[in-house]
Amino acid sequence: TTLLAALMRPLFGESCSKGIRVLRAASEYPIEGCGGGGRLDVVMEGTWDNAVRGGWVLVIEAKVDASEGEDQLQRYEAWLRSNAHGREPLRVFLTTDGRLPESGADKWQCLSFLELVRIFRAAYSGLRCTPGFHFLKFYLAGVLHDVCRLPRNVESENADPYAVASYLGAISDSHSKGTIHDAAR
Repeated sequence: TTLLAALMRPLFGESCSKGIRVLRAASEYPIEGCGGGGRLDVVMEGTWDNAVRGGWVLVIEAKVDASEGEDQLQRYEAWLRSNAHGREPLRVFLTTDGRLPESGADKWQCLSFLELVRIFRAAYSGLRCTPGFHFLKFYLAGVLHDVCRLPRNVESENADPYAVASYLGAISDSHSKGTIHDAAR
């Protein structure tokens, strides 16, 4: 819940990040009907401790080396409409550059993988003694290297050995000014 709260805070606001309870989480979740099939990259369902608000459903669609399928997000929207059951739908479009989706841009929160690393890295030190910390560490390293194409070792023969430091500085600056996606683009 610590990482989820850290993710929800900049995307959906402070109130969405408090008192989160996860009831179910799945990856590559198959959906049928709703105008066609598909797989939700990540789907989570839960509640907030606050009795005033109902539950929530979070869908994350991640794109690395692919574009959206035909009407893909519209099919996911149809699935959300028929499966949210009064819970608040939360949508994240996760890409290498934080770009807008081709459809449904007004409903989906755009996020780059670099920004995801920055968000999770901010929560990193508080998780050192928790189960799964090493998986987080390897996940972040894998995203930086394999998805963001940043060098694993900073050596003089790298095209830009200071890319990581420049990125972290730009993200820090943009985050303090209240923008979330600008530095990652």
